[in-house]
Amino acid sequence: MSTSKRNSIFSGILLLLLAGVLAMGGILWKDFVFFTTPQGLDEVFSNLSNAQNEVFSNAAIGSRREIPVCFTIPQGDLFRFFVLVGPRLQTIASRLASQAKLDIGSDAADVIQRVLTGKAVMGSISAVAYAKLRKQHPIIAVFERAGPRPKTSLFVVRVDSAASSFADLRDTRICFRAKDSMSGYFVPLRELKAAGIEDPSLFFRQISYNDNLTNSTLGLLSGEFDVIVLSNTFYEELDEERRQKLKIIHTSKPIPGGVYIAAAASQPAILQAFLSEFQRYGETVLATEPLAGLFQVKTPNPSDYDMLEEAIDSGE
Repeated sequence: MSTSKRNSIFSGILLLLLAGVLAMGGILWKDFVFFTTPQGLDEVFSNLSNAQNEVFSNAAIGSRREIPVCFTIPQGDLFRFFVLVGPRLQTIASRLASQAKLDIGSDAADVIQRVLTGKAVMGSISAVAYAKLRKQHPIIAVFERAGPRPKTSLFVVRVDSAASSFADLRDTRICFRAKDSMSGYFVPLRELKAAGIEDPSLFFRQISYNDNLTNSTLGLLSGEFDVIVLSNTFYEELDEERRQKLKIIHTSKPIPGGVYIAAAASQPAILQAFLSEFQRYGETVLATEPLAGLFQVKTPNPSDYDMLEEAIDSGE
């Protein structure tokens, strides 16, 4: 075979391989969206929200054959969230001959707005956000997210750390979750205050925030942080090998979990049936399964949020 023919065959094979890679890339991109910056996050949320709004407006919203549920998702967790939560919601909705839709809100206020405008039948927000905003908007808590054990906040260090109490954390680098997180910020601050640490900015050398608990855990193990705050539900989801590299130095008192909200009025007829199936499904989810806390729910106690609201107002 001549050199020119061999080159032609080789070029043809390369073109076929390239076409295959491009096609596969297109398929993967369709199913996987990854973002790394706040600006990228806004674009992803905007595009997803606009696309879903169009779907909802054209769907049989009156009969709620589609059941949109709204969440906020930590930056970098979108793909994992869709893979772990989407099929579970669909299992629940299929029992009602319906189809679940994941709706994405940029923050708690956006989730509330989407619920009140009918773009979602139910939304997930933090306990702190609910305590702050429940009297400003006509919303009700339909579920409290709660595992088989009470939810707590944990202060976690590396297993080889000499720290064993708050006193040992002076001049270290701490990573909280987000400032509207009950378990990741509000309760940890109260625990520090109870230990005599009135101003964390003067006690810690560096304070960081990361809404992605997986990333903050990796940051602790890599030496980026000296101590991080985790919920016990997330800690229990970690594999045994990773937990063996960590050490809990403080556990908070039990705290109320985040809530699922619905509009206080004009609720779609299918909502109650969906809530019943949602709770029934949650009873089958193991505490060690990833994101189990999103499905293990109970009836919320309004007095918990009254006390939380008072604590927020008093600056505790």
